[in-house]
This record gives sequence, structure tokens and C-alpha cells, in this order.
Amino acid sequence: MQQLAAMDLPADEEKIRQDISVRDQTDYLGEHAVNKMADDAIMIDTSHITIHTQIEKIVALAHSVL
Repeated sequence: MQQLAAMDLPADEEKIRQDISVRDQTDYLGEHAVNKMADDAIMIDTSHITIHTQIEKIVALAHSVL
């Protein structure tokens, strides 16, 4: 909104939210999505763990596939 306002363009917050939602769906869903997770990817939820714990999990996973 700030970028649009700085260019003296209309800035409708709800429209911007909708545009971002559509863009995110395009980026993450569908056969050719640019941010689609690989079928064999392993997701690690890092939302509530320290960087140290993240590293431990990644190293443990790496050792388990070797």
C-alpha cells in the first residue's frame, strides 16, 4: 500500500490482500508451481525451535539417509 501511495496510485487494502492470495496460490499450487515442494522433500517445521535444534534435526536426517 505504501508503494502505491508513494506513486499516487490507488491503494485498496482488500484488493491487495486478494492479489497476494492469488499470487501465493499460483506460486505454491499446481503442476508447474515455482515454489512447489518436491515430492520427496522432507519438511521441518522451524516455527518454535532454536537454530541449534534445527541444525540437529537436519544433521540427523542427513545421517539417516546415508
